[in-house]
Amino acid sequence: GALGANAARDTLAADAKKLAAMVDARADAGKVAAAASQLRWALIGAYRSPIAPRNAPSLVEAPALYQTHCASCHGSAGRGDGPAAKGMDPSPADFHDAERMSTRSTYGMYNAISLGVQGTSMSSFAQLPEKDRWALAFYVSGMGVPAQRVSRGEALWKLGTGKSSFVTQIPDLTTLVSLTPNELRQRGGEDALLVQDYLRAHPEALEAGKPAPIALARARLAEMLVAYREGRRTEAQQLAISAYLDGFELAENSLDTVDSELRREIEREMLALRGLVNES
Repeated sequence: GALGANAARDTLAADAKKLAAMVDARADAGKVAAAASQLRWALIGAYRSPIAPRNAPSLVEAPALYQTHCASCHGSAGRGDGPAAKGMDPSPADFHDAERMSTRSTYGMYNAISLGVQGTSMSSFAQLPEKDRWALAFYVSGMGVPAQRVSRGEALWKLGTGKSSFVTQIPDLTTLVSLTPNELRQRGGEDALLVQDYLRAHPEALEAGKPAPIALARARLAEMLVAYREGRRTEAQQLAISAYLDGFELAENSLDTVDSELRREIEREMLALRGLVNES
């Protein structure tokens, strides 16, 4: 209710109250997670929240950044056992805790780094440049991943097209950073997790051969239609948002110089589409 004016705000507020009621009633965990995910994507779509870096971050400086800003609490190897961790309640996160990490997205890590975590000793690092915060988010997301998993994921990713390819499972940075391992497992199985492990360590692989913005937007819209017709509503929401944020939005400035009214019309229609997917 405190968000800025938006046609979807009242619906979002009502859905948030329903979610809170589910939590209070200790509803089925799977249903709570699904409702939370649906609300998350509806919020992102309605307010056009940026949820991914514009370009794949370089992780070259990430180890040094981690040792400078994070190791004192989280430990040099990321096990939550740094010299400053003694007496902290709750303890700093252990990035090798597979169960915990399976519920965390890279975007969630980025938010924790950028905003801090209320009720814990995790403070905000908003003073760091955005590129450094994203590099840290990718780095800590993969700290507990064995090197052999990354290698196996690379092999799967490089299969290219065909039935065994996972390019369609993780087509862009938005998908890579927003899906938790648990969410990706439900979508693509264990092999998809191996691909995620590889891409978290080498996000630049997503940039190779990336289509032009308009072509990408068209592809996402086609994928969205398939997901919607098959009843995969949350995935359809994600694809509709990606069509705009990862595709059309990148072409808006160029289109404005050619036909600004067409740009505004497409923008309105894409917003309306996201609303229809959310409401149906």
